[in-house]
Amino acid sequence: MQHWFENGAADGFIINSLLPDGLQYFTEHVVPLLQARGLVRREYSGTTLRSHFGLDVPENRNTLRRNQAALA
Repeated sequence: MQHWFENGAADGFIINSLLPDGLQYFTEHVVPLLQARGLVRREYSGTTLRSHFGLDVPENRNTLRRNQAALA
């Protein structure tokens, strides 16, 4: 996984398991190794996926209309 990621062969992975504890095994054993290598974040900059990508929250179109109507 590290080799593929560092050499541009993958920009992400889908983790799936047929075993009931497969995801738990991955998160308890593999993720800490990837974090130690600096390949997986330990902390996040925000609380939403949008904030992790640095995207602004779009204004609700209904609120926008109400605000525009109030100014008119």
